[in-house]
Amino acid sequence: MPRPPRQLMFWLAVGGVSLIADVLMNLAADRIGGAIPGLKTLNDYRTRRNG
Repeated sequence: MPRPPRQLMFWLAVGGVSLIADVLMNLAADRIGGAIPGLKTLNDYRTRRNG
């Protein structure tokens, strides 16, 4: 069975991490944003929510 090219696998891993990181950042800001207000502010800025 041939192995896929290493560079393709690298970019798939980078894309997967970027998708997962966005979701985890949103969940962390929602769950612990009250205890760490800077995290909620950063997430609001990152997702461009005003107010």
